Amino acid sequence: MATYAIVKTGGKQYKVAEGDVLKVEKLDFEPGAKVTLPVALVVDGAKVTTDAAALAKMAVTGEVLEHTKRPKDPYPQVQEQDRLPQAAGPPAAADGAAGHRNQVAEATDMAHKKGASSSRNGRDSAAQRLGVKRFGGQVVKAGEILVRQRGTKFHPGINVGRGGDDTLFARAAGAVQFGVKRGRKTVSVVPAGPTAD
Repeated sequence: MATYAIVKTGGKQYKVAEGDVLKVEKLDFEPGAKVTLPVALVVDGAKVTTDAAALAKMAVTGEVLEHTKRPKDPYPQVQEQDRLPQAAGPPAAADGAAGHRNQVAEATDMAHKKGASSSRNGRDSAAQRLGVKRFGGQVVKAGEILVRQRGTKFHPGINVGRGGDDTLFARAAGAVQFGVKRGRKTVSVVPAGPTAD
């Protein structure tokens, strides 16, 4: 069975045995000086010593061989120049007026909506939510959108038109009615009965 110890130095712990060469954080000793390191654990065959009182009496002694540095990185991290934003137009003059002109140009690029970014052309709008907008039995006016869809999951029935994006809309006022015709789901608008006022 092997005999080894766990020593503490530089805020780390290292496993050492007799004759080992150990690379540790820099010590304040000159090469050739003797160094004593505190022990955290000693294993001697099957016997393990962890008692703090016994470990306080023990120490591992070594010699500082040399001070080394890690090899220099031949490829340091350099910021890529291509990805830096470039100013448009001719180089600015080296006076205060040019700086003021740049600040004005930056101020006009801001979004006009609070809390949301804007496209440069200013024509961005909320997306159209798909699905059934008016359900069976609901009374609608002419022109109201009944179903927003991509493709024809629902087909137009009586008094219902289909837009270029497959949106179904009411052509006349009445009550919405869902049905099936020739195996296809249809949406119709039937004239609403007289209402009791």
